Amino acid sequence: MPEASPSGPGAGPPGIGDQSRSGVGGCRHESQIAQTTLRKVVGRHTLDETLSETDRINLDIRQILDVTTVEWGVQVTLVELKDIQLPDTMKRAMARQAEAEREK
Repeated sequence: MPEASPSGPGAGPPGIGDQSRSGVGGCRHESQIAQTTLRKVVGRHTLDETLSETDRINLDIRQILDVTTVEWGVQVTLVELKDIQLPDTMKRAMARQAEAEREK
């Protein structure tokens, strides 16, 4: 079980312990925060906005992550949306919408 560590150099997320000694101990926690932030930011946009404004969305995500991780001594240097996978239900809904627009 990791030991708790005070804030300051090497301090990680609560309960993770001293990051300077544990190496990658906080990666799982950081990954969870990144995923939650990604869902939150992308969820505010339509699909068209997400696909066309990825640079702005990447910057928004990076800024939010920086605020969260700076106290751990972690600096986010790059956020990049690469592969947006749509659920099958959304793909079918988009196909129905496209078909309806073609029939007009």
